[in-house]
Amino acid sequence: MIARRAREIEPFLAVEVFQRAQALERAGVDVIHLEFGEPDFETPSVIREAAERALKDGRTRYAHTLGILPLREAIAEHYRTRYGVEVSPDRILVTAGTSPAMLLLFGALLERGDQVILSDPHYACYLREIDGSPAVRLGEGQAFAFSPDGKLVLYRNQDDSISSMRLSGSSEERAASSSRAARKLRRRSM
Repeated sequence: MIARRAREIEPFLAVEVFQRAQALERAGVDVIHLEFGEPDFETPSVIREAAERALKDGRTRYAHTLGILPLREAIAEHYRTRYGVEVSPDRILVTAGTSPAMLLLFGALLERGDQVILSDPHYACYLREIDGSPAVRLGEGQAFAFSPDGKLVLYRNQDDSISSMRLSGSSEERAASSSRAARKLRRRSM
């Protein structure tokens, strides 16, 4: 018997789209794949050679849960030289793709029922990864603005009304921020 929560997991939409695209290809249709975000070129030889060296050197065990330390150190160095920002390698997490990164991020930051702002269109899997949190979908050209103190985001609805979403702070702070941000949003959309 499979647990109820396992039965309630929805299929991974990108896989369904990929399977449908493969079926079309088998039927002779020329398909441009956009479902996974994979590049349309082969893995560069320098990467393949590094993978082969790692296998020959016996580096086939589990890595640190944050990712391989030399890679995290290289990322930290990139941020230091490129952006002038010091980031400790202990604060860098390397994942096998965007989906696991977003799943970890949403899991760490969102409580069940928290609202989430998503662009529309958006990556279809985000709805599954926010795990039941209501999504405010902002369509193309739909204006939004953060309050000056960063505690509130306002967005223009399709009917031109303005809604807000609290990021943090007291109700008094939110009211003051909402008023300032609404004026800014109205000016921006004129």
